[in-house]
Amino acid sequence: MNYIGLGSKHKSRGVAANFIVKIVINNQELSVEAGSTVLEAARAHGIDIPHLCYHPALTPYGACRVCLVEVEKNGRKQITTSCTYPVGEGLVVRTNTEEVRAARKFTIGLLLSRAPEAETIKKLADEYGVEPGLERGEDADGCIRCGLCIRVCRELMGHEAIGFINRGAERIPETPFLEDNPDCVACGACAYLCPTGYIKVIDDTTRKISSWHKEEGLAECRECGRRFAPARLLHKVKENLRDLEISDILDLCPECRREKEIKTLNVVEDR
Repeated sequence: MNYIGLGSKHKSRGVAANFIVKIVINNQELSVEAGSTVLEAARAHGIDIPHLCYHPALTPYGACRVCLVEVEKNGRKQITTSCTYPVGEGLVVRTNTEEVRAARKFTIGLLLSRAPEAETIKKLADEYGVEPGLERGEDADGCIRCGLCIRVCRELMGHEAIGFINRGAERIPETPFLEDNPDCVACGACAYLCPTGYIKVIDDTTRKISSWHKEEGLAECRECGRRFAPARLLHKVKENLRDLEISDILDLCPECRREKEIKTLNVVEDR
């Protein structure tokens, strides 16, 4: 999917809409939108660059270092993160040189020591020839410190329920004072984006997210009585909605919503 021009948060201010520049990626001359990044340009043209901490709806962070590429500008070369490097006229990019693959391999080895059980990391390790089990870090908790959870909470949900604490090797995402933060409504967006499965959501009569010391009550479906979503999250969504019809179906679980939509469609077809 082409994400260029879809309102990425990092777009350079003052760049004219639809202003096109020409760059070269792997010997292919491409026309791309100014203000986009190398990673976005590559994705828009079907060129694969591995990444873990990137999401098109969030500000690029460059934390995982897996999306490294070689860029050449004015005759000078450097290896850098493609998710943060802006395109420019005449930029030359190489995504699969020996130096790039060696740099990625080293990075993936470090990530594997932190998250040895994560399927996404193991798949990358296999692709780049990183042998598992050679070194298991003392901090092998499954978190690669990519910051996706923190960014989605702040930038999309409008909260700052979690953040990084400590420094160096002890740096981890956490809640303030290592306890339940009322700002967290247990939406689960952090778990959905987590590339390693470190953040786990367990739903029963309540929703539990142990990483954030969170336990939140689930609302009951108005039709079937099934518990399906955090009550405070639904209340927050309703407050922000002006469409009363949409607000009304929020009290229904996904299954009951589908049934209601099917019935509505059948009524329309019968007219």
